Amino acid sequence: MQQLDTIRSLVRDLMRRHGGREIDHIQETILVRGGFYCGRRFSGDGLRAVWFAEEGQVKLYDAAGQTIEVCTPGRDARIHQRVA
Repeated sequence: MQQLDTIRSLVRDLMRRHGGREIDHIQETILVRGGFYCGRRFSGDGLRAVWFAEEGQVKLYDAAGQTIEVCTPGRDARIHQRVA
């Protein structure tokens, strides 16, 4: 649960940094592939973030579905790669 709380906090920070305003109302969806848990999707204020548990990455997408930032929180929650 602690890891998931860390991911949720990171997602809120990423969304705020990219213009998200209604971050307290993020929708969260559990992702399952082939019958196995694989991560979570977070949606709010026109932004979408996906935490890929196996890859250990959080990817942030804009409203058009373009990747705008990639973060690897397992190594260092402060390491981000901006995509433009």
